[in-house]
Amino acid sequence: MDTRDLTNALREATEDLAPRPDFAEAVVSGGRRRRTRTRLGAAALATTAAAVVAAVVVVGSTETAAPPPGQGDATPTPVHEPKVDTRMTLSGGNLLDDKQATARVIAAWTPGLDNDPAGDMLADRLGEPHVYWHGTTPAGPAAVVMQTVRLAADDRLPPAQRGQEVLAIGLVTTPPGTDEPRLIGLQVEFDGLGGHFLMPDDRTVVALSPVGPDFDSGAEALWVSDAISYDEDGRSQREWESIYSSELVTLTQLPEGTNPLNVRLVISGGNAPPARGGKMGAHLDLLITSGYPAQLTPVDRGLGWKTRLETGQPRGLERPEEVFTTAVRDSGLLDASSYTDDSPDWTVVAGMADGRTVVLGEWQELDNPAQLYAVLLDREGRVRSVEHVAAADRNNPLPVVYRLPDEQGTVVAAFGEQLSWRGSPSSPWSEPVDDVALLPPDATEVQVGSQVVELGS
Repeated sequence: MDTRDLTNALREATEDLAPRPDFAEAVVSGGRRRRTRTRLGAAALATTAAAVVAAVVVVGSTETAAPPPGQGDATPTPVHEPKVDTRMTLSGGNLLDDKQATARVIAAWTPGLDNDPAGDMLADRLGEPHVYWHGTTPAGPAAVVMQTVRLAADDRLPPAQRGQEVLAIGLVTTPPGTDEPRLIGLQVEFDGLGGHFLMPDDRTVVALSPVGPDFDSGAEALWVSDAISYDEDGRSQREWESIYSSELVTLTQLPEGTNPLNVRLVISGGNAPPARGGKMGAHLDLLITSGYPAQLTPVDRGLGWKTRLETGQPRGLERPEEVFTTAVRDSGLLDASSYTDDSPDWTVVAGMADGRTVVLGEWQELDNPAQLYAVLLDREGRVRSVEHVAAADRNNPLPVVYRLPDEQGTVVAAFGEQLSWRGSPSSPWSEPVDDVALLPPDATEVQVGSQVVELGS
């Protein structure tokens, strides 16, 4: 098939798919707020050389055309050579010697950049593309291609990134149902730690192995985890597998049925998995290529509320969402590698009779069920504890029930419903209130709409 015919066919087949509005910027920025390493010492692993090789070509006038008046002494125009990255001198893979296949990979690279959503963020392509690795994976043949590029110098990018020379790293493979390779994923890196892809089967990881003397000694390694789980205290946790390879590319296949949105890849000690309590958000960007450039996003698995509710003694807490977010983030209950900056869709602020305050809310880690947490503040507004309450359940008619400490009563919230309560089956129901209530300590039942729920002890 002619490459142009293939390009047109692919464009027609995917015309209904659209990347999210900020996709190009996300590709270029590399998700830097989430790509911090597990260990700060990994910064020394960046392989981009500091030296710049510069060559100047003198452009002079010809004998048949004199320069315009006043410009005979103009400075010759320099021709800039790109930065030297040691990875651009390395190559490997069991298919690299297949010159015909490698030529097809190179032929797919340039039109791939032309059609990539991040393409208009690249002002220049410097030097020639380089096939870093071309080999066989559990999901079929694939190649990692690199090229030095210069970013655009406009306000679509942060000031520190504008006009910078960086490395574009892409995954080229022949997608299922096609017969020619194409670019199926692109990362633009800044720190020597890019080039990590999840192939279209959503199971096969193709990740650049860290290079340099620190990795040659085995002091650091790549680790992967396919999911998080919750212990009986509501603490999220992961099991990690070391996948580091001394080859240029590390390959691994995740379990069947893996949710790609929950996969995390990190750098950590060569003989130990990432330590709990590491830097929040520390992980390497793993680009999901299935459907690229359209991107998978987590489903909202919370209660679906968009509100702020208050009950009990008013406390005038101006920004309960910020209080909740900071407290839960710093509680040690969340998995550090799964953390992304966010804000709860809803909060319940309950002012207790003894002057303390509880802020209830939900937090969703990646594509897992949202979890409910209670943040206890003292009389001065300082965080004293964070407690896991339950998993969110949209099908539960009484989604939030939290018994306050020290016999201070029970907070009940059901947004959009009327609530009333009583102390025993023979007692009359209280007057109904909307959405949320702080029940007295002796309340034993609450009525949500037409359903009665026992509160228990």
